[in-house]
Amino acid sequence: MTDARRIIEPQCHEFTANWNTNRYGLKPWFAFDRAVKDGGGSVETHMDALGDSWDVTLYYQESAVNPPSDGETPAGTTIQHETIREFRIRVEAHDDVGERKANFHIRPRWLGMEAEKDDGSTVEIPVPEQLANTNTDAMNVRISGSNIHFAEYGDLLRSAVEAVGVSDHYFRERDRHTTSNIQDGARYVRVHTHESGPIHARTGPLVQLAHVLENDRSGYRKLVQNDTDNHGSNLPGFYHTTTLGPDRVKEVFPNHALPVELKHYYDKEALARSMSDPLRHPKLEAAYQVSRWDDTLRYTSEKIDQLVTELDEWLFATLADAGLDLRAGGKTYFKD
Repeated sequence: MTDARRIIEPQCHEFTANWNTNRYGLKPWFAFDRAVKDGGGSVETHMDALGDSWDVTLYYQESAVNPPSDGETPAGTTIQHETIREFRIRVEAHDDVGERKANFHIRPRWLGMEAEKDDGSTVEIPVPEQLANTNTDAMNVRISGSNIHFAEYGDLLRSAVEAVGVSDHYFRERDRHTTSNIQDGARYVRVHTHESGPIHARTGPLVQLAHVLENDRSGYRKLVQNDTDNHGSNLPGFYHTTTLGPDRVKEVFPNHALPVELKHYYDKEALARSMSDPLRHPKLEAAYQVSRWDDTLRYTSEKIDQLVTELDEWLFATLADAGLDLRAGGKTYFKD
């Protein structure tokens, strides 16, 4: 009789991206500045989004950015502020776990923008060429978060912006500039500690991947094997990683493009936890490695789909090569 259990579903872990927009110039920056001033320095509120309740905080930080000379940007926007603030929106799911969270770092951008260094000298902050050529002011939102699906950060950003009293139309998907890019993205499964040994074994898939085309001495590969936890205790598989550059990735998956790191690792306090605690058991994670190539992963729906597909295929292939069942519902995996 055929087992009808479904295939395991990897989960999203870290994500980092740059959301750029020049549709409204610096109007969003002025709106956040007003919201912070009206709130006496910060805004704290709650919202419902993505099926969860979230705690939301808008706050600011001083920056080293100098106001534009003569009080006006090259695009003609008047800025009378003596200091340039940057804004952040922190959102955390309002639950007992506290692992679903994101931070949106909101920064103005204009051509010729300069920042002051510690020694008093100035350095120009580069603006992407496609934005610079339009001679328009722009906004950059540095997105960083964890345990949220990569495709949902746009909705979460707009919900958070609206919650703190700024119009969400400043960050519509259609106005996200083509220079927007993804810097980090990771997907994982949590494997029972009694089942994960073949993944990090000396003859296992992580080691075998590290030796892909080893004899030709070309491309990039890296293997790390650490079986001692942060307290000096022996924990096989504590931190094992294999990193492959794009050339070596194609030797394994010819239809893949993204450099990747595969990582088997435990929580640093794993040995102090009970076997019923998911954090006692390791993660197998596949992560995009932006530093391992010269190309750019753009922030589009299509590229997010590509990222998820490639990372999941790495996870499934690694688990299968280790001889582990890919079906959910058994005792091999822990649901986070």
